[in-house]
Amino acid sequence: MNKNFIIDSGHDELFERVRPLWEELREYHVQHSSYFSKELCGRKFEERKDEIKEKAHQIRINIIRYENEDIGYCITTISEKRCGEIDSLFIKKHFRKNGLGKRLTESALNWMDKQKVKEKSIYVAVGNEKAIEFYSQFGFYPRNVHLNQKLK
Repeated sequence: MNKNFIIDSGHDELFERVRPLWEELREYHVQHSSYFSKELCGRKFEERKDEIKEKAHQIRINIIRYENEDIGYCITTISEKRCGEIDSLFIKKHFRKNGLGKRLTESALNWMDKQKVKEKSIYVAVGNEKAIEFYSQFGFYPRNVHLNQKLK
């Protein structure tokens, strides 16, 4: 892997750097969602950020950059009940297949281990089967399918 990839780690202060990358991720989900494209399209970053901050007892944000460009991120949280979750992970299309998602995921899992979480989870949107395959290399597998009624 190219040594010019740098990871910046922090907390809430990195949310604004995540915003443009999250918006690219939202567009990916809009294009690949079988049922909820319209709802996803209207989703705002502020809503997602507030949702994460509200549920989290601890937040860790890793942003990976190449030269001076942010090219990916991972947001990991731990709840008050010591449950860890990879809440959001994204790598820009041009930089995929360089092991960067793996690097961010391993960092998130190591942080959760150091924090002694009781359980680790990841939610993957329907239509993003590549993500399910990706996370299986870390021992994550589908356990339940949560269904939502589509609003009219």
